[in-house]
Amino acid sequence: MLREGKIDGLRIDHPDGLYNPREYFERLQGIQAASRGDICDTKPYYIVAEKILTGNETLPDSWRIHGTTGYNFTNLVNGLFIDPAGERRMDRIYRAFLGKGIDFRESLSECKKLVMDRWLNSELNVLATQLNRIALADRHTCDFTLKALRDALTEVIAKFPVYRTYVTGEEVSPTDQRHITEAVNGAKARSRSTDSTVYDFIREVLLTSRAEGRPEAYQRAVIHFAMRFQQYTSALMAKGLEDTCFYRYNRLVSLNEVGGDPLHFAVSPQEFHGKIQARARDVPHEMVATSTHDSKRSEDVARESTCSRKSHLPGTINCESGASLIGRRKPSSGEPRPPIRAMNIFSTKRW
Repeated sequence: MLREGKIDGLRIDHPDGLYNPREYFERLQGIQAASRGDICDTKPYYIVAEKILTGNETLPDSWRIHGTTGYNFTNLVNGLFIDPAGERRMDRIYRAFLGKGIDFRESLSECKKLVMDRWLNSELNVLATQLNRIALADRHTCDFTLKALRDALTEVIAKFPVYRTYVTGEEVSPTDQRHITEAVNGAKARSRSTDSTVYDFIREVLLTSRAEGRPEAYQRAVIHFAMRFQQYTSALMAKGLEDTCFYRYNRLVSLNEVGGDPLHFAVSPQEFHGKIQARARDVPHEMVATSTHDSKRSEDVARESTCSRKSHLPGTINCESGASLIGRRKPSSGEPRPPIRAMNIFSTKRW
């Protein structure tokens, strides 16, 4: 349809699931050049990708697209409605409501392990088997057991800070190096084993440096593993973060949106304008969105964000007393009592 001129652009759904997203975008943008012999315009078609950016992550420079579908804009705008001075107060309310404190990062790691164990176990076993074959091909690593490799791989994936990296046989960007190193170091810090060399081996494989100077078959195995690993971490983050952890950690549910970071409590006007200026400079044709088909609670998140304000506006409930009342109310005869997490979400949505 692109070649025939029936459409001018595409919205690519979840490119992180692809083996090589950059190559895919190059093929799409190359359709017109191939048909017309025109290679001057590197982005002849308007293409945006449903890529979820984490923290200060940006799109890879090598992607021949015009930007994302707008999840980052959604969370940026939502942050303006949140009062940064209310963070400690919301922490206190949430801790008192649950009767204990919760570490979001630890909760995320636990959720990712849960998903690996129950729903993405087969894929993890495939990765561990592939890694074991690579280890067996070298006398320096052949003593690593399959269990040791699988356990270490599980910890590295649980600590992975982004949806995925974009390592190929051609390049490993400084950003990818940083993310892989952070994940491996985090996993190594949690290890109770006296021998942490298995983590060093995994890092070298993920960075493909392990393949340097090796036979061609060994190089292909290392590169293929690194690229398959990236597809797995993407799917796992989606299930572990968006579909599990975001329903367990509910300090302020308006922050629990796709592409959101519950630990980034608010966005100042200065930060907002700075990012909008960067957007105008780097991706001026990127989409904007305030609600999408993936939104957890649609555009009413702005109302939920006002719970962070010190002085409640007319017409809003006192979030602290509302949560306490709901928590104390005794269910009527035969009525099941909702779990604490459900009550907490309900309390921040009842207006």
